[in-house]
Parts: sequence; structure tokens; C-alpha cells
Amino acid sequence: MARHKILKLFQKTSIMKKLFLLLCVAAMVSNVNAQDQAFTENIWYFSNGELDGEIFTIPASYDTRLEYVEFSTFKSLEIIHPFCEESMDAGIDQIDNENFTLLSAEVVLVGVCGPGPLQALMEPHYRVYGDYPNSTTPFNPFTYNIEMIDDYLQLTITNGNGDFAVYNSVPLLALPEFDETGFVLYPNPARDRFSINSTHNEVTKVSIYDIQGKLVQTIVDKLTEIDISFLKSGFYLIRLQTEDGAVYKKIVKE
Repeated sequence: MARHKILKLFQKTSIMKKLFLLLCVAAMVSNVNAQDQAFTENIWYFSNGELDGEIFTIPASYDTRLEYVEFSTFKSLEIIHPFCEESMDAGIDQIDNENFTLLSAEVVLVGVCGPGPLQALMEPHYRVYGDYPNSTTPFNPFTYNIEMIDDYLQLTITNGNGDFAVYNSVPLLALPEFDETGFVLYPNPARDRFSINSTHNEVTKVSIYDIQGKLVQTIVDKLTEIDISFLKSGFYLIRLQTEDGAVYKKIVKE
């Protein structure tokens, strides 16, 4: 009798373990599918990258994008510059479980975006994906990871050499200024500090992004006056977090 009870308990435990494992596998598959779907369905705006241990950026005003394109029998990743026709077309061999391999990585219409400095900015981005300009051989295998940053997604693609490129699901400096909400930054331009004037909605956090979309500083206290004396001169995007959501404003550091 005791033996029968023990066997019955073991059988129940075994079934529970199997159910638990099945649930775990289902959760993992769901997460993977969500990652793949987010990867292929978003337009990704370049932020920064690293090649051979050196960080590189492209000014946000160039609006460089990564897009997934799928035809009936062909899939590819395309690096697009909307202001000109030069692009990289990288045919995808397979994509699954946050990994993918490329068939090739070919740049077309080289030089039509302009000579010199602009090409120097584009080249490191291309070289994350392939041996540009020497060949169209891709640096397989690639991995990717998507995470939520505040209220947007951030994609990181890493090649087989450890080089990577980072993209955001929104062009940070293209976000609208919600002047109707009653938020004003002054003075603007500012030299060392700026203040925040709001007719409503208390600001609970201030985030400062540079022109490449990189987070420079986050402030959660003493929000009436923001110190920017340590910043280099240029344009910055200021994210003002309130109880009702986020407001984006631009400021010029003299």
C-alpha cells in the first residue's frame, strides 16, 4: 500500500515537472518570437557602434536607417540614407532565435551621397556587416538583442568579430516638440545652466541625449535648474518625464 502511494506521488510529481518544463519552453519560444517580430517589423535608426575597438557615430541629421525587407523568396537587411540613394543590401540566409547569417553585404551606388567626410562616417557602419570595400563577404554569424529603453526599443547587432551597431526604434532628434503642453527651457541657447518652466505637470526626471542619441546624463533631483556646464557645444535632446508621460525638447549648448 505504501509502495503504491509512493509510486502514485512520483507519477504526479513527474507530470508536474513535465508541465513546468513545457510552460518554460512555451515562454521561451514566445519571447524569441516576440524578439524576431520586433526585429523585422520596426524601422531602426542608427545611434552608435564599435568597430575594431573604436566607437563611431553618424550625426542624427543624416537619419541613417536599418530596415528588414522581405519578398516572396528573398529577405534582406538594408542600410538606407533617405537623403541620397547609396545603401547597403545584405541578403539574409536565415534568422532565428536572436541569430542570423547573411549571404552577402553589398554597397550600391557608392559615392552618390557625397565625397570625403560623409563617406568616412558611413564606412565603419558598413564594415560591421561585411568586408567593405574589399569584398561583399559578411562577418557571420550575427546576434541581436532588443531591450526597452524608457518608452522606445533599442536594438544591438553584433557580428562574428565582436563589432556592433546600436539602433533605436525612434529617431530621437526627430521627435516633436510638444509646445502646447506648456514646457519651456530657458535660456535657449544656454551656456552653463537652463531652467524648466512648466504651467502644469511636475517634472520628475530629466534625461539629456546628445546628437547621436546617446544618453549623457539623468537627473532626478534639483530639477528647477539643470547644470550643463560639462557638455560640449552643440544640440541636445532633453526628455522631461512627468506623471502623464514624457515631453521632448531641444536645447543648444553654447
